[in-house]
Amino acid sequence: MIDQPDDDIAKTLIEGDTYEQAALNVDRFIPLSLAAKLYLAVGTLALSVTVAPAVMFRRELVRSLEGTNSLSLTLGVLVLNGILTTVLGGVLLVRQQYIVDNSSLTVKQARKLVRLEDLYVLAVILGGMFIAASAALVWVGVVAPGVVETLYSYDARVYQPDETLGVDLRLISALGGFAAVLLFLLWKVVCRR
Repeated sequence: MIDQPDDDIAKTLIEGDTYEQAALNVDRFIPLSLAAKLYLAVGTLALSVTVAPAVMFRRELVRSLEGTNSLSLTLGVLVLNGILTTVLGGVLLVRQQYIVDNSSLTVKQARKLVRLEDLYVLAVILGGMFIAASAALVWVGVVAPGVVETLYSYDARVYQPDETLGVDLRLISALGGFAAVLLFLLWKVVCRR
């Protein structure tokens, strides 16, 4: 027989620990489990890996639109910002997992942690929006280069070179992949304790 959601709630209220009970009683912005939020952070970071290959695939389009071979793009700065913000939120969520697994919490402490968890996941979502928007733009260039050319006709420069940081997009994508693996491993090490 399939458990009903009400049965799961009743079981958590009776048998769950203080944190699980607080998660049911506190209004949450993102009603996902802590594990789901950590998977979201890791997946978001993994998405950043696709940005550089997508630009490399349309390198001729970039050259024709911008007149440069540079892979230091303003888009890369957005992705880097997204990676840093997502890593921050993800590390705080891992810390949250550690506290939940290794502490005896009072009801007040558990409620505070549930509220903080919502704050941490907002950082993950914010970083994810930077990464997802950038990835969407470059993948539109892969799938429909005519759309990017149309954007350029309206002076919306997708592949604009970056003069501020000058970091190669390939390095930024590699950093996102490394951060995804590192965050996942950190989380699994914390869960084993």
